[in-house]
Amino acid sequence: MIDRNDFFSDDVRRAVESFEKMLQNRESIYLDEETFEDIIEFYIAQGKPRKALNASQIALEQSPFNIHFKLKKAQAHNLLDDAVSALAIIEEIELLEPTNPEIHITKSDSLEIQEKFDEAIACLYNALECTDEKSEVYMHLGFLYEDKQDFKRALQMFTRSLEFDQHNEQAFFEIGLCYEALGNNEESTKFYEKFIDRHPYNANAWYNLGISFSKMQRYEKAEWAFDYAIIIDENLSNAFFNKANAQMHLSKYKEAIDNYLTTMELDGPDAFCHCNIGECYEQLEDFTEARNHYKKAVQLLPQLDEAWYGLGICYDNEDKMIEAQHYYKRALDIDPMNGEYWFAYADVLYSLGLIDECEKAFDQATTLNPNLHEAWLDWSAVKFDNGEQESAITMLLDRIEEDYTVTQFYYRAAGYLYKNGMVKEGIAFFERALLRNFDEHTAFFDFFPELLQVQKFLEVLDTHHPRNN
Repeated sequence: MIDRNDFFSDDVRRAVESFEKMLQNRESIYLDEETFEDIIEFYIAQGKPRKALNASQIALEQSPFNIHFKLKKAQAHNLLDDAVSALAIIEEIELLEPTNPEIHITKSDSLEIQEKFDEAIACLYNALECTDEKSEVYMHLGFLYEDKQDFKRALQMFTRSLEFDQHNEQAFFEIGLCYEALGNNEESTKFYEKFIDRHPYNANAWYNLGISFSKMQRYEKAEWAFDYAIIIDENLSNAFFNKANAQMHLSKYKEAIDNYLTTMELDGPDAFCHCNIGECYEQLEDFTEARNHYKKAVQLLPQLDEAWYGLGICYDNEDKMIEAQHYYKRALDIDPMNGEYWFAYADVLYSLGLIDECEKAFDQATTLNPNLHEAWLDWSAVKFDNGEQESAITMLLDRIEEDYTVTQFYYRAAGYLYKNGMVKEGIAFFERALLRNFDEHTAFFDFFPELLQVQKFLEVLDTHHPRNN
């Protein structure tokens, strides 16, 4: 992972430390202009605009006519969203250096803050006339057109940026976003493929082709594209990470684990990598290793709810319900609006015999996500098994009215109706379910194995068997 300090030499960092000590001790400060420039640039790069503004002001007291210091002061004002102060400075210095592209870009940033997008765009076209760094200016133009929701024009600008710098990672990324915003991921893949035809050894192009295939859920093609990106640049950590993501979708869990580990070899420990490795081991039913990685994930990022949830799943699968309850609750404390978490929590509460709390959790789960069909089925089972048979039946009939496409609602209602003494209605619902999806009858008999002994169900099943139709 790149540290922003890596862009600055030890001399610059020592100069910053010395400057801050002089400020702290209220010493008289005199530095050469180059040192002041380095200090101001350091603060801006570190995202410390107030310190940059203070350093610019002190530098200007020493060199009141230095245009560069004035420009940096304007940029610091922009970072503080003080466009009015920034523009006041820019109006002064743009008359002195009308062909300075950085002044035009800074003015554009000020106008963007004020949401004067057309004026901001005009400033950038002025910058294009007086700079050799056209790739950067086209990037700024692309961002402005994105702000205007004009993704076609933004796409043109980012494409132009690549023409001047074929290794511009951000341009590749934004092109993909624009195609996605335009609802045309297929065109995105065509763009990257054409670019690769001209520049076959461009790792970023191969990487973004993989991202595009992933968005279209073409994971085998994505894995193939990431492989080429890695062959070209074996240190491209994002390619290893996204290749692993694609492999998870392809159920290649062992290969995915290896690529997540490689990602961390390149970038250092990462909570998301450990969480994903935990999920891979979970899918491989190695719950001990899954727990190890989920725990590493939450140590690195305590607010990572997916890892707490994963810990809950591991204990749930090992029938350690008290531990599962604890970890599901930790996930819910972070993301209380997640229906899946409430569903898992509800099932565990039922296993612990906490019926009232369980019903409340099911209510939360289905309120947050009415399409959690399994949650409705499990909740209906809780009701049916605890003396609320009519309530369970009504719940399923209501769900069928809301969404008639879920065949398991018909099957489950058939079983409940029959077991509640409504034999004809139960058989009728069973028949309706078979007509909707014959193959799902196996789940019905898994849930109601005793009904395999009921001749009428077997007769209806045989009547609707595909071999007899």
